[in-house]
Order: sequence, then structure tokens, then C-alpha cells
Amino acid sequence: MNIFKGIKEDEIKHLLDCTNAVTKSFKKNEIIIHQGQKINSIGYIIKGCVKISRTNFDGSEITVAYAQKDETFAETFALANKQSIVYVTAKEDSCISFINVNKIISTCPKNCTFHKKILENLLRTISSKNLVLQEKIEILSQKTLKDKILLLLQKYKQETNKEIFKLPFSREEIATYLGVNRTALSRELSKLKSEGIIDFEKNLFKIK
Repeated sequence: MNIFKGIKEDEIKHLLDCTNAVTKSFKKNEIIIHQGQKINSIGYIIKGCVKISRTNFDGSEITVAYAQKDETFAETFALANKQSIVYVTAKEDSCISFINVNKIISTCPKNCTFHKKILENLLRTISSKNLVLQEKIEILSQKTLKDKILLLLQKYKQETNKEIFKLPFSREEIATYLGVNRTALSRELSKLKSEGIIDFEKNLFKIK
């Protein structure tokens, strides 16, 4: 959800000024937030896409989520004024506006009418992300890789409401999301296809 939903374009500019927002550009694969970094600002993506990940105890990477244009990240850490337990990298060249969360939740000395709206949008955004996190926990709690894959595919089928749907991830990214290596993922996908349970061509999938 866009935290500026319902706020006019000229009001958005005024709000960014009012909250002392800082806009920065990042190259592909550049780290935006380091794991362990103290967070007090929400990242709003003006252009591009970011990957949110964390390092497992064995040093492997676990992809937590992706965020794209008009979406935000680091809201929970900023509101809690805590260190980030994830790191955020630019999946492609990106432009990010960092909005100080204290300027959003505190009473505006200028009595800006849209402060209440952005706070409402922010709470809805956090609630929506919590639901996504619960979905991921449900997927990863499946006992077998087969069940994890099928539940993930079913999720995207329902989202797109199409018989043939596209996953917005590479094989490597799907494997990282599921916490397995790419070889194991490819082997299980091929097995599901040979059993007639699914069909796929690159990132286009169909559950039979």
C-alpha cells in the first residue's frame, strides 16, 4: 500500500519537506540498510526495487521480502527505534526517500491536515505486511519442499486469479525464499512437472 494514498501531489511535496525527508539514489546491489543498523526513518521507494534479506546462522541468505515503487520498508524498526535484523539491498538502480518516523507520529506544529492520513496509511501498510509475513511462515512451516512449493504457487495463483500465472522471482530467488538450494528446488519442480501436478515454462506456472 502507498503511504501517500489519498494525499494530493502538492501535499506530498509539502509533507516530505515537513518531515525533513532525505532522498538518495542507489546502484543495483548496493546496500541500503545494514543488518544491525539503528533505524529511525521509513524508506519510501520513488523508483526501483529493493530486496529485504537476513543472514542465517550458517551464513546463508534468507530473502524476507521485496518492495517496489511506491512501497515502503523498515517501518517496524523505525517505529520501534530498534536495530534492523535484516539488510536491504537495491535489486536494481533505485531512488529512495527516507522519512523520519518521529515527524510522522508527532503532532505537526504547522497543523498539516494530511498527517493523520499518512499515519492511517502507515498503520494499514504494517498490518498488510504482517499478513504477508504470516503467509510466509505458513509456507515455510510445511514439512516437505513439495508442499512448500505448491503452497507458494497456490498463493500466486489466487493473487493473479489466472490459470497460468507468473512468479516475479528468479529460480535463485525462489530457492532463497524457501530456504533451499537451487539444485533441490529445480529437482523438485521437475518432479512435480513429470508427475503432472504442475506445468511451467521459465517463470510461467500452471497448477493442474
